[in-house]
Amino acid sequence: MKKVKFALATALLVSVPIVGSFSKDDSIRIDGWKIERTGGAISYLTNGQEVHGHEFGFFKVYNHCDQDLISISLSSRNSKVMSYKGTRPEFGLVFDKSKDFVPMPIEYVAYKAWHENLIVMSFTNTEVTSGFMKLVEQNPRVLVKLQKPAELSSLMDIEVEGFALKGFSKTRIKARELCRKGAI
Repeated sequence: MKKVKFALATALLVSVPIVGSFSKDDSIRIDGWKIERTGGAISYLTNGQEVHGHEFGFFKVYNHCDQDLISISLSSRNSKVMSYKGTRPEFGLVFDKSKDFVPMPIEYVAYKAWHENLIVMSFTNTEVTSGFMKLVEQNPRVLVKLQKPAELSSLMDIEVEGFALKGFSKTRIKARELCRKGAI
């Protein structure tokens, strides 16, 4: 798994500076989800309900297409967030229908300063379990909050971001199929 995480981090950092900034020509849309080729991986992501530029979803690294690595991108207007890159902040995810709460540390792998007062951060490289994926499949929405460290949490633009999960199962199946083919 370490090799897979390194491959994903390398693909992200070499191909693009931040999740979600790819050419529209290389994407497929299904029910609000976007599937894209990202270096050596396929991403499938949906946008935030509070801030459209926030993203929640997963990566599938070529040759490891049955594994899903969670991906979350959030923003801040405070440049102090850049100093946390390389850490593993803990997120709290709450699923609407089931009310299940899932604490999850996710590596802060990259950021992009869009201009002097907007930083978009990418968190990924954490493989999720089949139980977690079942929660995503069975719920209409997930609420995401960066919880720890408290200082980083306090620097976020918004406290809690929601993501609609409609169409997730179809999107995941298509992402796996494209991953196995090696391209879009």
